[in-house]
Amino acid sequence: AAVSTERGYDLLAPKFDRTPFRTPDAVTAALVDAIGPFDDGLDVCCGTGAALLHLRRHARRRVCGIDFSQGMLDE
Repeated sequence: AAVSTERGYDLLAPKFDRTPFRTPDAVTAALVDAIGPFDDGLDVCCGTGAALLHLRRHARRRVCGIDFSQGMLDE
């Protein structure tokens, strides 16, 4: 099942940021703003990394994203 899920995300990756499955920037920004400043950030299942841009604004040092879909990471 994980292989088929990974493959599905790989196929969806090029258009993922234009789908309703992606969390809207306004929602992500509000959540990150509520967390406030932090040293390091980790986005698990980061997809295309869209949230990393918001996390970066508040990180004192670094942010990192991990995902099991190579297609999403390539985007």
